[in-house]
Amino acid sequence: MKILIADYDADYRQSVRDILIGGGHVVIEAEDGQEAVRAYKDISGIDLVITDNNMPNRGGLSVIREIKMIQPAARIWLV
Repeated sequence: MKILIADYDADYRQSVRDILIGGGHVVIEAEDGQEAVRAYKDISGIDLVITDNNMPNRGGLSVIREIKMIQPAARIWLV
């Protein structure tokens, strides 16, 4: 499974990344909402987006709205 993690906290991203990679997943990281949307547009086959609600440059709800406009069936987990 290809998973995009969007969170401004590098330690949190690293912890989640390590767990997911240990489970055999491919992980893409974004440090803010703007980078997350760009990654979702640029990288094909993302199966799940895990996004923080409070991020600089674009909050999680904004990220969800834009990704859902791109792919209405996108699976997103807001943390």
